[in-house]
Formats: sequence, C-alpha cells, structure tokens
Amino acid sequence: MKLTELQQQWIGALKSGEYTQTTGVLQNSEGYCCLGVACRVADKSYDVQLAVYNSNFYYNILFGSDLDNQPKVQELLGLKHSFGRTTVLYEKLLEDAIPESIRTKVKIVLNDSDLPQMVCLADLNDCFELTFFEIAYVLETYPQWFFNEETV
Repeated sequence: MKLTELQQQWIGALKSGEYTQTTGVLQNSEGYCCLGVACRVADKSYDVQLAVYNSNFYYNILFGSDLDNQPKVQELLGLKHSFGRTTVLYEKLLEDAIPESIRTKVKIVLNDSDLPQMVCLADLNDCFELTFFEIAYVLETYPQWFFNEETV
C-alpha cells in the first residue's frame, strides 16, 4: 500500500528525533504521544484548527488523549479510529518478523496486562512504551491496519 504524503510526513516526524515522547496525553510539558506528533504535522501541512488549551503555565498545548478532540487530523490522516485502534490481534504482530525490541515489549505487557488484545497506537505509545521509531516501523509495515483504504 502506498502511503499518502501526510502519512509519510507523520512517520518521518516520528523518526526525526525532533519530538520528545510522553504518555497519557497528546501533549504535555514533557513532549508528545505519537498521535500528538500527528496533530503537529497535520497542522504544519494543512493549518488545522487544533483544539489547544492555554493557562498561566502552558501555551498552545494539545487538548485530549486521543484524536476525538482533533477530528480533522484523524480525517486528514485517514486513521480508522481516534486512538489508532485496529481490529488486529497483538498475536498477529508477534507472528510476523518484527524487530526483537518490539517483540519483547509487546510480550512483556501482554503477559502482565488485561489490555484489549487489539493493536492500538495509543497503547503502543503509552502501555507498551514503544519508541517513536518503533511506532513508525509498525505504521510503515502495517498501514492497512490503521488507515482507511481510500487514503492509503
């Protein structure tokens, strides 16, 4: 499957080292989750009206923990779900020839968790603690899991 230009830009940004990784929210003072990076990339390319909050301590911080509050980003990327959830079981990921670093992290969490057994970008970022580079690998290798066919 051929990725769209925006999807490629998002994956490139995840690999770039430009963004610091955090968990639990799209963005906080420490950095971004993988979906937060998607928001910033989409905004650079399409001037998306992102939902942000400002306070005495923070300025222009992305609002939310998934793309429910950033629907235009989800639409532009063609993501099937606001959390990057799929209908594919983690076991399918483990069956394939994936890098050992990803395999090890997935096995450890699956053995000690009652997380849903479907592959999900938010979980790969927050619970499995995959690096942005590892998440980029999963997106590049399995785009059909995450993106609508008509956008890939």
